[in-house]
Amino acid sequence: MHCFYEAIKERANIRIRVTAVNGASNEVHMRISSPNQVFSEWFQGVGLVEYVGDAVEGGDYEFCVTSRVSYGDLRINVELFAYVQEEIQKAVQDHMASNSIRDDMTKRIDQLFNNTWTSYYAMRYANLMIRRDEAAQEKNLFVIDALSSVQTLLFLVVACTQVYVVRKMFNVDVKRIRI
Repeated sequence: MHCFYEAIKERANIRIRVTAVNGASNEVHMRISSPNQVFSEWFQGVGLVEYVGDAVEGGDYEFCVTSRVSYGDLRINVELFAYVQEEIQKAVQDHMASNSIRDDMTKRIDQLFNNTWTSYYAMRYANLMIRRDEAAQEKNLFVIDALSSVQTLLFLVVACTQVYVVRKMFNVDVKRIRI
């Protein structure tokens, strides 16, 4: 008989499965004992023994496996799962909480990155618009200067023409006077 010990918490769900690997037709026996022998039972089966139950007390449980083999060795596979449902739920909730914190941090970092790039491109666009406006203003300044010069020149020509015409109208020609 081969025995091994496993520390199991009180109220833990226990699932143990013993499978004969190289002799599926051999009879397999398994004993489970709690630390204070409150629970100690034998289970048997052909090629497979299973137990599903709850731990009545916490501590080191003893699991013993034996088999009736006519000759040679028998290899067995032991699968043991012992877990406390509340601890699993708490671990999952903690994991989800840490994932939500990580997701929140990732969202905040992405938001910061997007805001930074948005600000960068907004400033770049604003600078581009400012340069475009300055170029338009310089072009308009040239046009305004040219039109102002033409207007001033036109005013001078009109003024000179008016002075000439008015003088011509009131000019007294002594040769034409007849008295």
